[in-house]
Amino acid sequence: MGVIEEMDQSSVQQAIERAASAAPAWAATAPDERAACLDRAADLLEANLDELLVLCIREAGKTIPDAIAEVREAVDYCRYYASRVRQDFAAPSGCRGRRARATNCHCTVAACSRASARGTSRWRFSWAR
Repeated sequence: MGVIEEMDQSSVQQAIERAASAAPAWAATAPDERAACLDRAADLLEANLDELLVLCIREAGKTIPDAIAEVREAVDYCRYYASRVRQDFAAPSGCRGRRARATNCHCTVAACSRASARGTSRWRFSWAR
């Protein structure tokens, strides 16, 4: 089952700073390496299917077919986006268009409060959204 860690403002700020400090290294990661991370996530989901099914069933009372569909969808999302990364971002594109925006973006790191997370975890699958 999921765990929510209670954090004070200082702990949240430290977590955000750690995530933000990791962003430049991730931004410098080659698209093929990013795609490989997504493929590895899909492989791990498939390798741990039984354990994940139990979690889906316990978390939201899903039926076995629904739990299988949820994990399969998460795997499909990972593989789809790995494919998109390879197709869309493998070649340099100059400074225009979607490729440039994705490879040169300045992403914001944020925290999710308990109030906003509480209503989503029960009914939305956590791996693919």
